[in-house]
This record gives sequence, structure tokens and C-alpha cells, in this order.
Amino acid sequence: MDATDPADAVRRIHDVVAAARAGRADQTRLLAALADLRLLREELTSWEPELITAARGAGASWVALAPALGV
Repeated sequence: MDATDPADAVRRIHDVVAAARAGRADQTRLLAALADLRLLREELTSWEPELITAARGAGASWVALAPALGV
């Protein structure tokens, strides 16, 4: 994932997964999708604490946050 919108990376990954399921994905696209996925995962991980802080600042309790966080 370069300086593009994360939504673009998700679309690229989705397209490669669909191609792989149909037996039409080549090695170059698969490796690029895996690299995009790693970078996207890192970005999503960095967003979580920001969103938690914002939700807490907006008055959300830990009880309200728990289901959204899967705990």
C-alpha cells in the first residue's frame, strides 16, 4: 500500500482474493495483495486507540465500548 487511500487497498485485496478463488490470480498480484494487507493491518491497528480515545472523549463508557472491541 503506497500513499493511496486504504479503501483502494481493500478493493485491490478483494479483487485478488476473488481472482484467487477463481484460480485466476498470478504470483505478482498475490504478493502485492499480501503486502497491501500487511500495511493495511498496521494502519488499522494504529487507528483503534485513536477511535477508543475519541469514543471515550465523546462519553462512551468502557461497558459501551466492550462489544465494539469484541470483549
